[in-house]
Amino acid sequence: MSFILCPHWVGRFGNRMHQYAYGVTYAKKNNVDFVLTSEWEGSKLFKRKSHRVLDEEIAKKLNQDNTTWEYRDQILREYYP
Repeated sequence: MSFILCPHWVGRFGNRMHQYAYGVTYAKKNNVDFVLTSEWEGSKLFKRKSHRVLDEEIAKKLNQDNTTWEYRDQILREYYP
């Protein structure tokens, strides 16, 4: 399974729009899914969704405070070897 993951939102709405647009464009050009750890504001504002959301159990583990990138990588590799 190939996908690009936005593991953590950085910034507020404007920055998130940029991250979303870049992720969706990259995913389409490379024929992979764009995956978020949670829904974002744009999910309610815009009609078209070009993403999917991770399973809630995985997302909870990824979004815990004080997690390192290495830990997040380890979690993802458990579910997506």
